[in-house]
Amino acid sequence: MKKMTLTDCLYEIMKDGGWYTFWALQDLISNHFNLFYGEATISAGLRKLRNYEERKKYNLKLYGEVVEKRSRLAGKGYEYKLNVQTGQQDLF
Repeated sequence: MKKMTLTDCLYEIMKDGGWYTFWALQDLISNHFNLFYGEATISAGLRKLRNYEERKKYNLKLYGEVVEKRSRLAGKGYEYKLNVQTGQQDLF
């Protein structure tokens, strides 16, 4: 099996279109893929998903925002959502 990159992990978790905090992403990556990434690294991975090469790799829209950000309703921090096109396929 191919080694999962951080952006692979983020895509696989976020392709459902749900909202996630860094902490939730950290826990889900750890539980599903047995990998650990810190908050700063996850933030960098979300930024990388905005790059053209990553958009092509994951069949994301080539123009416009693919990662949305909003303030959490309760507490500090933000939540992030990946905007996926209909008909997205599993990578693995």
